Amino acid sequence: MAHLRLLRLSVILLIVPFFFFSRYGSMESADSADNPIRIFPDSPIFSQPFFVIVSGQWANSCVPIFDSVETSQNTVRVEARTPGPLVPCADIPTEWAFSLLVPSLLPDEYRLDVYVVSGITNIPTFFAGANFTVQGGIDISPALPGPTDAIVIRLAELNPDSCVPRYLSHSIIR
Repeated sequence: MAHLRLLRLSVILLIVPFFFFSRYGSMESADSADNPIRIFPDSPIFSQPFFVIVSGQWANSCVPIFDSVETSQNTVRVEARTPGPLVPCADIPTEWAFSLLVPSLLPDEYRLDVYVVSGITNIPTFFAGANFTVQGGIDISPALPGPTDAIVIRLAELNPDSCVPRYLSHSIIR
């Protein structure tokens, strides 16, 4: 009977730290069930900027703060930083979130990568990623033109092959 209790206690002592450190480990991935990245709208339109919200629960009170956003090719990289060494941190799990407005992108499939860099060590401590598609369409500017206003019409679409259509001409029908 005592051996059974000792076995049960040792299993608990081995499993509990595993779950704790896997949740608050040094490098977390967003491919888990509760993805910390939300994109609004889910499929942005090429002519409009869109929102990205990143949130979660941090291991202490020194939560990440948005730092920068960079777009290159088909990747949007967002970086946040935790406070530096002069900020006191309480060892209590703390809810955190930040949002940003990403400028409009051309129609295509993109990867959004979020990195949180330690303000003390300057090393990434958190990573999350999400894939999204920017939809094409028609954009008319100004949205409500007057009878004498000049208008700009932009068409954009993700073409399935290398045969990209080119502008030939236009006409105005009254």
